[in-house]
Amino acid sequence: MHNLCEVAEKKVSMVLRLRQITYIKVFAFSFLCTLFVIYLHLALPSMFNQFAKTNFFFSDVSTRISEPYGEYVWNLHTTHPVFARRQLTTQVVHLFQHVFDIGIMPAFILLQSLLLFFSGVALFYFIRAVELEKYWFVSLAAFYTTFPILFAFLPSIWSYDDLWQIFFLFLVLANAWNRRYTFTLFFLFLALVSRESTILAFPGIFGIMVYRGYAGVKTKISFRSIFTHGLMLLLPIVVYMLYYVALGRILHMQGSDVAYMTTERFRHVMYNFQNTAYSVESLVAPVLVYGLAVYALFRSLQGGYMKETFFPLVIGFVVTMFVNVLAVYTGGHAYEMRLFFLPLVFLYPLLGFLYMKELRTIRDIVKKHTMHRRAAPILFTYFISFFLCIFATIVFSFFVYSPVGGGPVSMIYQCFLFLVLFFIALSMCLHSVDKSLKRILS
Repeated sequence: MHNLCEVAEKKVSMVLRLRQITYIKVFAFSFLCTLFVIYLHLALPSMFNQFAKTNFFFSDVSTRISEPYGEYVWNLHTTHPVFARRQLTTQVVHLFQHVFDIGIMPAFILLQSLLLFFSGVALFYFIRAVELEKYWFVSLAAFYTTFPILFAFLPSIWSYDDLWQIFFLFLVLANAWNRRYTFTLFFLFLALVSRESTILAFPGIFGIMVYRGYAGVKTKISFRSIFTHGLMLLLPIVVYMLYYVALGRILHMQGSDVAYMTTERFRHVMYNFQNTAYSVESLVAPVLVYGLAVYALFRSLQGGYMKETFFPLVIGFVVTMFVNVLAVYTGGHAYEMRLFFLPLVFLYPLLGFLYMKELRTIRDIVKKHTMHRRAAPILFTYFISFFLCIFATIVFSFFVYSPVGGGPVSMIYQCFLFLVLFFIALSMCLHSVDKSLKRILS
């Protein structure tokens, strides 16, 4: 009996030690990714340097930080009828400015760096909740290389409060998955405070709460459970509405946001599709943000290797994506691609698994067919098709697509689009080769 206790204690200590090592790796990886993203924006024309053209390598960081532009952005977010009610970034920047005796832009960069880092850590917490730690590295890499994150402060993206929303939503979803509803509702209120567009994610969150509330229980989901979880989700909305009204009175902005909503907010459809350039931009924006993720998800559903356990996350992503895209087209500028990001919070824990599965499938197809004699004619045919497809991708990415607000970094956006389309075309071509050869050789 004593020996069994010792063995059990050793196993527990080993598990704890492995978790500590994993967290150290997560912290280190998130820190390095944060440094890279911030360095990228210091080196390229961005909000940090008022979109000035700079050398990629520099010695004095202070010359790459524009304090006047920081003051302009801060003033805009304290006076605009919609932005002024999103107080988290504004107040924390103000706090950092006085505590550390630094300018507005350095304080803004410090805050965004912390949010980038802790968003990665929060994502890992979500990954652990759905028990996909094995793929945490790829999921975090996918997060930090997503278009609105990698280029968060470049022209036409202009992130400000968005990382707060992302950070809180990762915590919301992780706690909803673990059925810790007190934390879920608390972080959901904070996500609403950071950006009111969080309301668009409520159907997906509601689905997760209902499904996880009955996970492992044979009883069918009842009307009572639906009503209970729906009532729970009303709580942060009611509290947020009270907060919204109270803040409007404090800021003396009653009615200004309503006037903005009725006169400007929902008249963006014609703006987003006013001419060919804007129409192409509006249609390309979701591809830049969702392209690889949607394609990998499609392959997993087609291949039948998506576990039923994760369907609430998939459904949450699809529903939120549909609602969010409509909301952006009607109530926002589609070229501000950060606005499309919201639905991806549901899918990030799965992306590591989905990407690795697709990469391994491609590797297996290449190994299986490249050395087969009877595969030569088929491979040649698909090689020609792939070449034509890549030619069309180049034409579209660099000649048809012209970023409306990209300015000096337009070429970067075009290259990113090309890489997304290139990988999708390559994968589709290889899957077609595999299907054709299986039919011939069977």
